[in-house]
Amino acid sequence: MYLVHSPLSKVLIGPRIPAPTDGWSYAGISVLMFAATLLAALAFAVVADTVVLKPLQRLLRNVDLPRKGRL
Repeated sequence: MYLVHSPLSKVLIGPRIPAPTDGWSYAGISVLMFAATLLAALAFAVVADTVVLKPLQRLLRNVDLPRKGRL
């Protein structure tokens, strides 16, 4: 496969896609790989938000930080 995309999309989709033979095939496969990369990035962002950021926000909300002007 001679497309340059994320390693994840190459591993998951690359072996199942035949090598393109003309310009339209190359364009179609390139769009498919881009969409797969975009979906993987979106899934990663959703998981990171749910697993890491939301609990961290809840934890930091309970921490009492000193405000400016008050000691």
